[in-house]
Amino acid sequence: MSRARDFADLAGSASAGGITGRNMVINGGMTVAQRGTTFASTANVAYTLDRMQWYDTGAGVVDISQSTDTPNGNFYNSLKIDVTTADTSDNLAAGDLYNIIIQIEGYDIAHLGWGTSDAKTVTLSFHIKSPKTGTHCVTLRNSDQTRTRVEEFTVSAADTWEKKTITIPGDTSGTWQATNSAGIQLIFPLAVGSTYHSSVAAGSWGNGGNIYGSSNQVNCMDSDANNWYITGIQLEAGQTATPFEHEDFGTTLRKCQRYYNRLGFMRHQFYSSSVNSANPDLVDSITFTPMRDGPTANPYTDASYSSSGSTRSSSTTLSLGSITTTSLTATMQNSGSGAGQVKAQYYLELVSEL
Repeated sequence: MSRARDFADLAGSASAGGITGRNMVINGGMTVAQRGTTFASTANVAYTLDRMQWYDTGAGVVDISQSTDTPNGNFYNSLKIDVTTADTSDNLAAGDLYNIIIQIEGYDIAHLGWGTSDAKTVTLSFHIKSPKTGTHCVTLRNSDQTRTRVEEFTVSAADTWEKKTITIPGDTSGTWQATNSAGIQLIFPLAVGSTYHSSVAAGSWGNGGNIYGSSNQVNCMDSDANNWYITGIQLEAGQTATPFEHEDFGTTLRKCQRYYNRLGFMRHQFYSSSVNSANPDLVDSITFTPMRDGPTANPYTDASYSSSGSTRSSSTTLSLGSITTTSLTATMQNSGSGAGQVKAQYYLELVSEL
């Protein structure tokens, strides 16, 4: 086969979405939801579906969930924001703000060369179903919020899925992290008070500050009948939007587990014939998918630790330590001594979000 034919096939594969690893947004299809599928009265800065963080500073309240309302049969899930307490336009204070933030790791954007004269253009594409017609915003900024770009797009029909594509020249200024810290913050606002409006014209890079949108952003929080949906978020190098990169579920899950990993049910139950309070009943090594940084580790839900025996106390303490990006130790310690039965049952949550 000729080299010309090879290149033609490669170009055709890219146009058909056949080249993997293009999308810098993890879980843009909203398929992975390790923390759960419904988040009632979602708290400020809470993570919802994997990699999707909710941020709000106003009196409005939302429920966020994983939905099966999608733009077409190629997508199975979307992120749904259901407004349960409105923040109307008349009452939207300067400091009120409601948005989804996606943190993209520096390693995943290093090839863009942002902050240098070699900065690459990127293309953002996504499907949105908004309760409001008119001007909406999406914002990109660096981790220290010194460089920001607000892009505006128009929703033509309310409560209707529409695909949006935006091409963005790379930023040749500022500091864009290329390590395991946050590289790009990608922000989808529902409503933005004037405190967070950009002083730089939409469609231009500028010295940022805490910017989330423009003054033209419609208020999608103005009614408790409003539902806002998004899926198929893709950010890729180049000036052309390729079809959304549908990964197999296992691949997307492993990528998400770099930042958050909810391990399955852990159960340890054994008989100890001679243990005293100076020695642990159990030291267990637990390994997991490599994470971005040494995680915070917490047992959650249905955790129980107990022990029994004539000279033992009624409970056992679980301690987690020697934490690395790939393993930790679980130590069970009882304050009593002598023979007895020891039991621990728990789930384990590992957190290393950006």
